[in-house]
Parts: sequence; structure tokens; C-alpha cells
Amino acid sequence: MERLRLPSPVDGRLEEAKEDARLLQQWETVANTVDDPSLPSVRIAVVGKYTGLRDSYLSIEKALQHAAIATRQHLQAVFLESSSPSLLASLQEGDFHALLVPGGFGTRGLDGKVGAIRWARESKIPFLGICLGMQAAVIEYARSVLGRSAATSTEFVSPSAPALMEGKEDVVIFMPEGDKARMGGTMRLGARTTLLQPHSLVHRLYAEHLGAGGREAEEGGGGGGGVLEVDERHRHRYEVNPDVVSDLEAAGLRFVGKDRTGQRMEILELGETTEERRNGRQGHPFFAAVQFHPEFKSRPTAPSPLFLGLLRAASRERERRARGEKGSQGAKERVAPSMDEG
Repeated sequence: MERLRLPSPVDGRLEEAKEDARLLQQWETVANTVDDPSLPSVRIAVVGKYTGLRDSYLSIEKALQHAAIATRQHLQAVFLESSSPSLLASLQEGDFHALLVPGGFGTRGLDGKVGAIRWARESKIPFLGICLGMQAAVIEYARSVLGRSAATSTEFVSPSAPALMEGKEDVVIFMPEGDKARMGGTMRLGARTTLLQPHSLVHRLYAEHLGAGGREAEEGGGGGGGVLEVDERHRHRYEVNPDVVSDLEAAGLRFVGKDRTGQRMEILELGETTEERRNGRQGHPFFAAVQFHPEFKSRPTAPSPLFLGLLRAASRERERRARGEKGSQGAKERVAPSMDEG
């Protein structure tokens, strides 16, 4: 090294040069992918309640873009107003390859989100729910599968409305450590640890993303046996009622991510239903929802594992249609009434 007057690896300059070259190559790949006109387009429906202000979902759109780059697709994100009476028709006629339902507050547009999730679940369209999107998925499943038509979140129950049946219809509740009398500073905010159960879709996605840098939960901490720890950012006051979890799981909804106590539900997936097993039918290609906000940690060269999983599933859906294979879109006639029912 000295004879050739090359930088010595001891002073770090050679390693820095290698890292600079690696980063440059990554960004060149990103730029070339974005500019490649030969890539196929993937259409993602984003059903939210703040679509009038596009910046409301800027982090969602960027995270989708990062995953689209990684899967070599051109993103077409279409934002649909969840309170629109024509929402279901827009979903059925929009040739969408996946659905994303982001977070939000308040009752406006909830029934639209619930109806959109039912459309994706029954039509087997790839789905990702975030924050309120996860809570809406739980409400939808309790109403449609468990038959609890009044199931909802206590956030949306007015004082004059009939009381919900505790442990049955109150499927989403105010967190016990919260303070309803004081709104400021009462949210569950920031990075929190979630334990991912092995042999789950989300576990595989995060294990791939973290690689050797992933950490398994310690014995005695609710982990061990391949349980993976991940830290994601939160922003919520309401959570899935732990009293209804056993009923939901018995009906096929799996809670594969929980906090360290095991009482706070963080991630759900749709497992194979009893009817599907009995009839030998294939389960849902991608149905996942999370209480946290994975979009906040997504980067152009390191997309969020959940967004990456959604875009991969959307790519498979797009390819399936291109081959002319018959999917589950025929379920639209059966799903249609649910939007009106809320």
C-alpha cells in the first residue's frame, strides 16, 4: 500500500471510498429504475378520509414509491375518499392490484374503510392496514365473520347511542393508561418494541429486511424460539380489545405481533379459514394490518418490509391478471351490499 501510495485501510479512507461507491451504485439503481419506461405499472388504491389535502398521506405515498422501486414497478397510487358513496364502485372498476387503508381519527368515513376492507378480503386483493386501518380491519371481521353487526370502536360511540356489549362488540377500546379528560400529551407515541411470532408472513418480511442485524427476543421477555423484536413508531390512543382476541383468532384472524406484555395487539394477519381448509381453497395472498406507522422508517434504498410485501403481492396480482387467470373479482356482486350496510 505504501509503495503504491494507496490509502491505508487503517486510516479508514479506503473503507470510506468503498462505502461511497456502494451508496452511489444504490442511488444509480434507484434513478435508473424510476426512469425505466419499460417497467409495468401497479395500481394501488389508498382509501382515506383526508384525500382533499394530498400532503396528508405524503409519507404513505413515498413508502409505496420506495417499495415500487425495489420491485421494479411504476407506482400509480390512487387516493379515494372513504366517505364517498361511490367508493365501492370505484374500487370494483379501478383495476387495482392492492388496497392500503391508512390511519385517521373520528367517525367520518369509517364505514367506507370497513367496506373497502371487506371488498379486499373477500375478493382476495392484497391489503395493508395502518393504525386506524388495522382497527377497521378488526371491526370488519367482527361484523362480517363473527356476525356482530354492532361491533365498533368505543371512539365512535356517541353518548346517546346504546351501550356496546362488553367483550363482544367493543372490539377496539381506549387504552387503559390514557386520559379522556385531557387530549394533549395522552397518545402512545414514538418507537415501541413489537414481538413478531415465527412462521408468520410479517416475521418473514422483517427477518429478510433485518438480516444478520435482527435481534431475537430474550428468554423470559415474552420471546425466544425465533420470536423477532422490531421497533416501529406509534401514534394512537385506541387499541384492539384483548378480550375479543380469542374469538377473532378462532375465526381465522391471527395476531402475530404483540407488545412485550402480550396484551397489546400490534400486527394481524388473515390465516386460512375453516371453510378454505375444508374445501381445499387457497387462502388470502396478502392481508396484514399494523397498529404502528411503518411508513415513517421507509427509505428509497431500504423500503419498509410491510410496504415491500404489499407491492410484491400486488405484482403477483398484476401478473396473474396479465396471464388471464380468473381471480376472485367475481365476488364483487356478493360484496356490494356490505358497503351500504356499513
